[in-house]
Amino acid sequence: MTYLSSIERRALERGFKKGIEKGIEKGIEKGGAEMLLWQIGRKFGEVTEEIRCRVYDGNSEQIRQWGERILTAPTVGEIFE
Repeated sequence: MTYLSSIERRALERGFKKGIEKGIEKGIEKGGAEMLLWQIGRKFGEVTEEIRCRVYDGNSEQIRQWGERILTAPTVGEIFE
């Protein structure tokens, strides 16, 4: 068993905390992307691979904006303008 100083232990704890926060953030983004894709499918029919990739490549702010736009967009393309 390796001895860790208090400084090393705190650094390790901070690293774990940052990793957990990053994982939670990614999970939230993925959930938002899944919901948006479901909404697109319900409103416009089949979701193309191009749209799927675009949504998964979006960050949380873009996904939020697209989620707002789907409410009034008459076409799929207008969601992403």
